[in-house]
Amino acid sequence: MSLFDDASLVLIPDGAKDGTLYSVKPTDGTGDFTFTRGSNLAATRVDENGLIEKGRENLLLQSNQFDTTWTNNNSTETSGQAGYDGTNDAWLLESTSTVFSLYQDYSQSGVSTFSIYAKQGTSTSFGIDIFTSASTNAQFFNLSDGSLGSSTGSVISANIIDIGNGWYRCSVTTNNTGTVYYARITNGVGNTYIQDAQLEVGLVATDYIETGATTAQAGILEDLPRIDYSGGASCPSLLLEPQRTNQAESSEQFNNTAHWVNNEGTTITANDATSPEGVSNAFKLVPFATNAYHRIFEGGSITTGNPYTFSIFAKKGEYRYMLIRNNGIGSTGQANIGVDLQEGTITYADSDYDSYDIEDYGNGWYRIWASADAAQNTYNIGIRFQNYEQVNSGISTFTGDGTSGGYVYGWQVEAGSYPTSYIPTYGTSVTRGGEGRVNRLTSPITFAAGEDFTLYFEGEFNPLNPLPMLMGGRTTSNAYWWITSNVGASGKLSSDSGTEIATYVGGSITPYTRHKFLVKRASNVVTFYQDGGALTTTQGSGVADAWTFQSLGYGFNDVGSYSFLGKAYQAMVFPTALSNEEAIALTTI
Repeated sequence: MSLFDDASLVLIPDGAKDGTLYSVKPTDGTGDFTFTRGSNLAATRVDENGLIEKGRENLLLQSNQFDTTWTNNNSTETSGQAGYDGTNDAWLLESTSTVFSLYQDYSQSGVSTFSIYAKQGTSTSFGIDIFTSASTNAQFFNLSDGSLGSSTGSVISANIIDIGNGWYRCSVTTNNTGTVYYARITNGVGNTYIQDAQLEVGLVATDYIETGATTAQAGILEDLPRIDYSGGASCPSLLLEPQRTNQAESSEQFNNTAHWVNNEGTTITANDATSPEGVSNAFKLVPFATNAYHRIFEGGSITTGNPYTFSIFAKKGEYRYMLIRNNGIGSTGQANIGVDLQEGTITYADSDYDSYDIEDYGNGWYRIWASADAAQNTYNIGIRFQNYEQVNSGISTFTGDGTSGGYVYGWQVEAGSYPTSYIPTYGTSVTRGGEGRVNRLTSPITFAAGEDFTLYFEGEFNPLNPLPMLMGGRTTSNAYWWITSNVGASGKLSSDSGTEIATYVGGSITPYTRHKFLVKRASNVVTFYQDGGALTTTQGSGVADAWTFQSLGYGFNDVGSYSFLGKAYQAMVFPTALSNEEAIALTTI
């Protein structure tokens, strides 16, 4: 028989729903884990296509029921019309006066995108806008030829996409700063066909999410386990991270003058290229054809002496080199990093940085990051694109040509000595909760006193956690299994009361590196294995006690001493003791 057949529990991250991580075995639900993280949609992951996936929400109610939550002003709405999607779910919107609108109020400030499907009726003029007490940000569309019309107020970008059969998806992105918000539809005298309205946080219109009496969500939800494919992995892992806050308040809108400063000669174009999300929300930076520094800056508050990490996604355009100029993070308060975005390499980095790297995200995109302690209580970091000679001359001025530049996306500044997954922000800092501490099996697996068992875990550690627990057992004596993540690792099968059931030394753990671990009890003798070899194990008291496997780690955040942070690839529980040969084969990298 195979080891899979012998196992009583097999967890290979593959399937999940909000609040639940499914096990491969057993299949009746008793091997599934509960899962918690937070109360917002701040978490992201890399999906099976290698794209960053976010949580999404349609903030409108009754998104395709225009005679309910919606308020009409001199208009009528008739359902049952032929829609863009082959259904009869479209509506005929007809004005009864030259001044008319159909709108819905909501409460969401910051960057948002309003979209709706529309088709020309007797009126060719069609408009959608976000109205606030501060301004009206409106965009008009010509449904006769699919062109953009005029705009008013602060419109970041607008788009009209031909869906076919006369239908278009019209969208407008604005930055809302007032106190009263309306998503509003207008047209000239006559009628227009409409269907499927959506209001969402972000710079682009994403796939439509139907809503009813409440808003609706899709993508990475609040408590959805993150099955992650980062690094080009063909087999996913369960991504487990501590709580982090992206302190950069406008991580994607690089022309947001409330958060980014551009006084050194750079043209900033919104939604100019496909980002690592797979949508067109990357910005292009082009130096002016004048002699200047050509940087854009973002800054904020930090705490002197504490570690911080900044990161950004970048892609070469006409220029292949990028310079990041950092003031505030590092021993001197000033430090540079030069990047070759064609070769995916760091051309140089000042000695202020404790660590830095560049990571390939596919399609020409790289994530560049650097970490150091804060030298002061504020930071100010600038970015620019240029040629090789210019980037290696540091902060000197240079003359662009007015057309050559590069692309950026996903700016992040977080407290900590290493980068975590991207946290999008659209006007204010955002905190992603740590992976929940309660990750329990529906039906605990219990081993009687003296009964043989085997526990197996495969994963990667982050570099900070001194006592990451791999797999947890809970009995009246609170037994658990942990190892340290530092080089020359040691660990034990132990209890909260301090009883060391068994201990080992001699493991060697490298952060961000895949390792395999196993502990077995055979005839009341415990043995630990790591990466294809048996470790020297010392037996302690209580080695024959009853043991119950009930949780995958005591906790997945950095609260308390006992937690696992990193990536979990596989976990298994066996109601038998594997042979020495089987244990070595299973843990061999």
